[in-house]
Amino acid sequence: MSTREETYYLVSKDYSEIIKILSSNELANLLNVKRESLSYKLVKIKDFNGFPIAQE
Repeated sequence: MSTREETYYLVSKDYSEIIKILSSNELANLLNVKRESLSYKLVKIKDFNGFPIAQE
């Protein structure tokens, strides 16, 4: 089963600027989860260290 590569953004707390652009693999590594579990993890959390995660 293949996974689609998606783009995610770490944005400022007021959503006014993009801090970092991440691929699915990069975000999975940052959150310390397997790529296959990323969607499930993102349902449970909405931010990383207080910075919201946005998806394209």
